[in-house]
Formats: sequence, C-alpha cells, structure tokens
Amino acid sequence: LEGRILLGDYYAGLEENAMAREQYVAALDRNPAYEVAWLRLGLNDLQAADLDEAEKAFRKAIEINPSSYEAYFYRGNIAFARGNLKEARQHYEESLKFVLNFPEAVYALGTVFFREGRNDDALEQFEKVLRLNRGSADAYFSRAAIRVQRRQIRDAIEDYSRAIALYDRQMDSISKSIEQYEERGLTRKVDAQRKVMQRLETIRERARQQKMMAEDQSLAPREF
Repeated sequence: LEGRILLGDYYAGLEENAMAREQYVAALDRNPAYEVAWLRLGLNDLQAADLDEAEKAFRKAIEINPSSYEAYFYRGNIAFARGNLKEARQHYEESLKFVLNFPEAVYALGTVFFREGRNDDALEQFEKVLRLNRGSADAYFSRAAIRVQRRQIRDAIEDYSRAIALYDRQMDSISKSIEQYEERGLTRKVDAQRKVMQRLETIRERARQQKMMAEDQSLAPREF
C-alpha cells in the first residue's frame, strides 16, 4: 500500500494525474478504509480540476476519520473554487477545530473573509499566518491589498516588496531544482517544475503591478 502511495505521489508531482490516480485506486482496492489514499486521490483529482470526484474522495476520508482536518481544508478549497464562500468558510473553520495553527487553512479563511468584505477579520487571519510563518509571500501580498484599501500606502508597499522578494526566492530555488533535474536527464521532473515556475511568475507579476499602483498613489497629490 505504501508503495502504491509513493508511486502515485511521484506521478502527481509530475502532474501525470491519470497515472497517479491508478495507483491511489489500486491502494483503495486493497484497503477501502485507507484514509491517506482517499486524501491523495482527492488531491490528485483537485489538481486535475475534477472537483466532483475530488469532493467524493474527501467526503470518504471524513467518513473514515471525522477529524480529518486536511479533508475539510480541501473541501473548503472546492467550495471556494465554486464561489460558495459560506460553505468554504464552514469547512475551513471545521479544519481549524482540529489543528488550530494550520497556516494554509488560516490563510484560506482570511481570503474568504476578504471576499466577503470582512476586512478586519481577514487582516486578523493574514497576520496570524505571518506569526506562524514569516516566509508566507501570499500573506504579505493579501495584507497589502487591505492596507491599500485603508490608505496605508507605505505599509502596503513594504508588504508588496516582501512578497516579491519571497516569490523571487522560491523561483530561485525552483530554478536550481530544474538545473539539477536537467543534469540527471529527468525531463518529466523538469517539465513539472517549469509549470510551477510559470504559476509563480504570474503571481509575482501581479504583485509587481499592484506595488507600482501603490507607489503611484503615494506620489499623487493629497486632497484636503
């Protein structure tokens, strides 16, 4: 069973989702109550953008283990992707009942609050993430958006700068991994890492654009 999971994880890391799914399903054929396999299957389906199948897998994980905080978190992500903020918030809050300091769920809950216009609650969550992990680029990026709305432009620019620097660091690390994989002839690993790099580049570019807009606001004449 562990071998199936490891092989599935390998394929999932390459974003070869169909092959990963085969391994997770094979593990579940042997042991239908294997919570880890349901979690991996759901995450793989989520990566493949098959939300319905992913939700089924996470529901099954919760049936097996009602305190499966990861399953609740991922169900929150599915609800968020569908635009159901209320349901997403409920799942994130359920996840945090079992692991109070789960940074991903804390950040996700903050994002829901921000979408709902509850900026005070959102800011509380983003700052909690940063207390847990000072290296969270996303949390700096999101906090900056709130600070811009509150006309705290200097603080927002500082947050954007921190986020961009952290994204740069992540991309440098990925670049080194790509070089190592290329040297070893691991072309599928190279392709997977390049996809991650592209996604990060998109987010970093958004952060740069938002920072420039904030800088323009800081230079604009103030109205009295």
